[in-house]
Amino acid sequence: MAARQTAADLAASALIDLRRAAREDPADSDARRVFEDLTAELGPIRRYSDVRLSLRPPGTDRPIPSETVYAARSVTLTAVLDAFAQDTVRRVHVGWGLSDDALTVTVRDDGTNTRVDTGTAARRLHRIAAAAGGEAARDTEPEWGTTVTAAFPLDPAEAAAPSPLDSLAPRELDVLTGLARGLSNRAVAEELHIGETTVKFHVRNILKKLDVSSRGQAAALARDAGLTPPRQP
Repeated sequence: MAARQTAADLAASALIDLRRAAREDPADSDARRVFEDLTAELGPIRRYSDVRLSLRPPGTDRPIPSETVYAARSVTLTAVLDAFAQDTVRRVHVGWGLSDDALTVTVRDDGTNTRVDTGTAARRLHRIAAAAGGEAARDTEPEWGTTVTAAFPLDPAEAAAPSPLDSLAPRELDVLTGLARGLSNRAVAEELHIGETTVKFHVRNILKKLDVSSRGQAAALARDAGLTPPRQP
């Protein structure tokens, strides 16, 4: 029991330290590196207790907001401490999963001690997770142990910026392709089999839609946007 208390005290100190770090580090953090730090923070529990502690890091790397990752660490440490408060626990498993849209924390123990105030523990975990926009749940089954799960939503990868050419009609794109190749209005008209007046009409609309004042600027935008002029035979 003394070993458990020593481990719990050391882990509680680590929890205070990581909360302080969360306030000082506003940048994104790499999930796997942070999990490695967490593993080191849980080292005292491994050294001073006979409980078997297994840890499974996230399978992929992804920079995630520090507020989120520190909340995940806090939930993990708090859940582990709750598990070690039960004198019947012999095994604790910690796992982090990282997908495109969420960081998931799982802490599972094999304790059968039903004297723990599960409501208070669940509310404490929920408050920690909610501070970073996440959710946490604590499920205890007599004789089967306790499982804590927490999910922290992640912003989806930023969508590609819209192309300035998206507003152009298909025929306007044909005309702009000619401009990007340095063709004159007459040459564009001949190539597209339309009248030169029609080409001028399209050019005026292109300049207006792209918010530029010259054919050269329009052509430069076309090249920057990846519009590749077809090669002539």
